Amino acid sequence: MSTPPPAQKRAIALGIKVSFVPTGETKDILEECYFKSIERSAIIIDQEDMTHLMTDSSYREFMSLMRDPGDVTVTACLDPETPIPALPDTSNTVRESIADGKLSISYRHGGVQIPLLTSQANVMEYGGFSAEAGQVIMQPWKFKLTGNPIGGTP
Repeated sequence: MSTPPPAQKRAIALGIKVSFVPTGETKDILEECYFKSIERSAIIIDQEDMTHLMTDSSYREFMSLMRDPGDVTVTACLDPETPIPALPDTSNTVRESIADGKLSISYRHGGVQIPLLTSQANVMEYGGFSAEAGQVIMQPWKFKLTGNPIGGTP
C-alpha cells in the first residue's frame, strides 16, 4: 500500500487532525502520522449515594459529583518513510516520564481548521502495533484526558 500524498497525511474523515505535544517540548510527536480512527469515551459523572434514615421514599437518593473527562484512542498508520512516533527520552531528568502534555483534535471546514477538542492529557498506552498481510501497520495511542477539556463536552 502506498503512502498518501502529504496533503492527506494526518487526515481522516473530512480532514480531522490530531496533535500531542508533551509538557516541556515544542514538537508534536504525532506530526508525521496519518490516522485510521479516533475514538473518545463518554464523560462519566461520579454519583454519591445520599440516602439516609429520613429519606421520604423507598428509593435511593444520589448526588452528582466530579466528572471524569474520559479518554481518547487514536490509531496511527505507520509510514515506512517517517520515524515511528515515540515519547521523548527523559532518562537524564529527575522526572521519570514525560507522558503528559496537550492533546488537540480539529477538523477542516470551509478551508478553516476548527478545534474539536483541546485538553491536557496523559499517555496511557503506546508502542504496540498490529499488522495484517497486505495492510498498513497500525499503532494505537491512548490518552487519558485530565482537567476540563475545551470543546467536545456537552
